[in-house]
Amino acid sequence: MANLLTNPGFEGNFRAWNGLPDISVAEGWLPFWVAQQPSDEAWKNRRPIFRAAPRSLDARRVRTGQTAQMYYTSWGTHIAGIMQTVSVTPGQRLRLTAYGHAWSTDSDTPEHSDNPGQVRMRVGIDPAGGLNPFASTVIWSAERSVYDAYDAGFTVEVIATGPQATVFLLSAPLWPKKHNDIYWDDVELEVIAGGTALSDSDVLLMLESATQQPLSPVVVSASSVMPLTHVQLIVSGPTGAVETRYRGVEQGERGSVWRWEFVPRVAGPYTATLSADGIQAVSSSVRIGGVLTPAVSTGTGSTQPAPMSARGRPRTQYHRVYVLLPPTAGKEWVQAILNSGAWERERWTVGYSADDAGIGDLDRRTVIVINPSAWPDPIIPWLEMWYPQVAVHSVTAVSPDDLQAVLQTLDLGEPPELG
Repeated sequence: MANLLTNPGFEGNFRAWNGLPDISVAEGWLPFWVAQQPSDEAWKNRRPIFRAAPRSLDARRVRTGQTAQMYYTSWGTHIAGIMQTVSVTPGQRLRLTAYGHAWSTDSDTPEHSDNPGQVRMRVGIDPAGGLNPFASTVIWSAERSVYDAYDAGFTVEVIATGPQATVFLLSAPLWPKKHNDIYWDDVELEVIAGGTALSDSDVLLMLESATQQPLSPVVVSASSVMPLTHVQLIVSGPTGAVETRYRGVEQGERGSVWRWEFVPRVAGPYTATLSADGIQAVSSSVRIGGVLTPAVSTGTGSTQPAPMSARGRPRTQYHRVYVLLPPTAGKEWVQAILNSGAWERERWTVGYSADDAGIGDLDRRTVIVINPSAWPDPIIPWLEMWYPQVAVHSVTAVSPDDLQAVLQTLDLGEPPELG
């Protein structure tokens, strides 16, 4: 099948994006990155330098052709990548394949990444053609760390839902290294034969929890009216991949039913993704410690919340402000909030849970993130991804006394109206 992408091998001219000489990308491609926050440490969430990687300079960085796309941060981390939007036909089944690897090390030996910085890489497609790589509509491949050489590549499939689709190639090193260099080459977006979306009743994936609290088992059931082969389930949670226990398959009223079980250890969102031969990946999510009813996902890739009960809904709308402390903050930081007079004056909610900070059937929600750089992963992009309707305000304080002084004069302004 024909490749829908322009310049999939990153050959030919590289151009300075928006006239910036440090952001040189191949024709047909655009860069993206998470901007560094004022509260971030100097090494964290840096904007990468984008460059061509010619075969003549280092042949191991080019898979085929003469050039690959590279970008890097030196002694820093990033959440960044490249993207491209193409025209498609709604209902087409699309498969994205891309090859990438990282060179991540404090040494200058190009053959090996010594003690790499946990570079997480993945590729995704927004089947609606959106331009936000962190939107909930983006379907992602599995996340892997690939070092020093190209391997079998990253692959993901979706059903196009609009006249355009956007592909994203993403990397995110966890730790700063002298070299956190990323290389991409040979990207293919193709239409797969038979690419018509399944009807809503063809494949159903559902997550159910008796209590929806940590340590209470979650049952995952997948039903299909058609025979499926090589059925696999992957569950991810706030801390990464989650171990699942296969409970078997049986015949139900609407065909075959597969069941698994997993135990969530911490509060937060958990997503199950079902794959099998001949179908697009199907995902469904449940939020442990917050959401009251499971979600049902259909073969079209959309997630439909189950009917909501009245539990958890506010008696009346109000503006909730949550002061989110990092996991390492001790009781002296809580005492600083009390000493500032802000709690007594505003009656803000104070806690340590990012999910508690974001959830709520409220029109106005604000999260004050104390010392965002103290979180093990970038907390502000995480909040923006999982709770996009929450207004986020960051505060950096070097000590509890400093936090007390900041909160005494903090003015959040009028919160925005959120729909």
